[in-house]
Amino acid sequence: MRLVNAVVSKCVLAYLSLPTVIFMLGWLRWEIGVPAALAVLIAFFISLKGHGLTETLEPLVEPAEKIRLSPFVALALVGCVVVWCIMAGQGGFVPQTEDWHWRNATFRDLISHDWPVRYDTWGRALVFYVGHWLPAAIVGKIAFAVTGNFVIAWRVGNLALLAWTAVGVLIVLAQLLLLVRAFSVRRQVAALFLLVFWGGLDACGAFTLNLKQILSGVAPENSWWNFGDWWSIVFNYTSNSTCLYWVFHQAVTAWVAILFVARGLRLSCAAFVISLLPLCGPLPAIGIAFTASVLAVFRLCRPGGWKAVFWGVLSIPNAVGLFVVAPLVASFLCCNPAAGNFSFAWTVMGTAFFVKRWLLFFGCELGLYFALTFGACRRNIWWWCVLVGLLLCPVVVIDGAPDFCMRASIPLFVMLSVLVFLTVVHYLKERNWKGVALIACLVVGAYVPVKEMKGQLKLLSYTGFGDVVSDTIITFDQDLVAKYRKFGPDTGDLIVSKCNVKSPDDVFFYKHMARRRSADPTQGKDEPQGAKGADNDNIQ
Repeated sequence: MRLVNAVVSKCVLAYLSLPTVIFMLGWLRWEIGVPAALAVLIAFFISLKGHGLTETLEPLVEPAEKIRLSPFVALALVGCVVVWCIMAGQGGFVPQTEDWHWRNATFRDLISHDWPVRYDTWGRALVFYVGHWLPAAIVGKIAFAVTGNFVIAWRVGNLALLAWTAVGVLIVLAQLLLLVRAFSVRRQVAALFLLVFWGGLDACGAFTLNLKQILSGVAPENSWWNFGDWWSIVFNYTSNSTCLYWVFHQAVTAWVAILFVARGLRLSCAAFVISLLPLCGPLPAIGIAFTASVLAVFRLCRPGGWKAVFWGVLSIPNAVGLFVVAPLVASFLCCNPAAGNFSFAWTVMGTAFFVKRWLLFFGCELGLYFALTFGACRRNIWWWCVLVGLLLCPVVVIDGAPDFCMRASIPLFVMLSVLVFLTVVHYLKERNWKGVALIACLVVGAYVPVKEMKGQLKLLSYTGFGDVVSDTIITFDQDLVAKYRKFGPDTGDLIVSKCNVKSPDDVFFYKHMARRRSADPTQGKDEPQGAKGADNDNIQ
């Protein structure tokens, strides 16, 4: 079996484009959505061919043109990826993390309700980055239409979601193999382990934080042996496995896109590719846009850079991305109540506390990685881009919470893992002690992913396969305020605010751009009840 660089690039473009095409056709008025979808398809096919334009953003390294995989290794890699996705909750076979309460409700409503999803009885509408679910939701909708049975549709939809997520992770792994030039079986297996077990040095941070508290005579903030990604309390860089277990709908697309950029993204489709990302995760898209911008500026500084960049970006795909995809997707996502509620972390925490915790967090979490890779990577613009980007992520908060740090850092964090991997290979060839030190860091960093998996396996030992516990919301088409009143007066509103907008007819997207509803606004009201019935059948 051959893994060909050009073919993988085509798969990446198709994977990133499909959710946006579905969104255009399913959520927008036909007079807007059909031309927009056609424009995206035209941009997609032009990007596939490239039309002889070879100017690219600076690649992290020159990727391999092709890699040979034995059938056994290829099947083993595919099997490991599928198992990883299943253990992360995909398909609904094993217990899921707490955030799946929202994930399952969102996905169920995408299958059972007409698009765009409205909850007319409650005066709300679904506004969320739904891109990752859309291809699987289409499959679920077709199954619902054919069988008339939501139980079957829900099962089919979850299998489709597992397949879509697994395909995305396989594309990530394929790009990673090309980047690290994994010609040997040993390096192919090492690349898989890197993807699954990559994490920051949370152990160092947790121990340091507790040691400081103990020496000061104050009770520790947490037990250093029971830490996780949240060891610093206020900041978080999330390991790959944790991302897949909790925020797969943002992480998978971000991984696919940033590795595409790292392999040398053509200027002629850079803006188009970036415009496809916010529908699956606006915060990771910011991290990728930051990276592409830095690389573009770096390209400008080279001899003939201005001319190359100017003529390189003038293309039909980029025009479609900037003037069609970006405005339409932004008009939808900006309906979310959290959109635009950005502020600086020091305004929430206080300047003194922010600076101390920021330096402690970055230094303990990633300081050794950057220190040990400096010698080999200091002339690589990607190393500096990742360093600056990860330093800046904790500076921004949304509604006082560190969501920006957690999610905008996803693409930058995974690129640090690639830099570390390549540096280890380089140092081991030179028999440099830093290679062994980096391997030790990777082992320490694997603790949190292993802990995440151990927790899921422990739950699985209690519940068995097929008993998914994280689906108590069921649907947003109900009185959530009353349902969760016993947990506090604001609990229902908090659940609603995460992915619903109130009074949608008063916002620009639903007033002027959203697909028109049928004459009877209550049409389809029985469908959520079908979803609730599905819950009673234990298929969530």
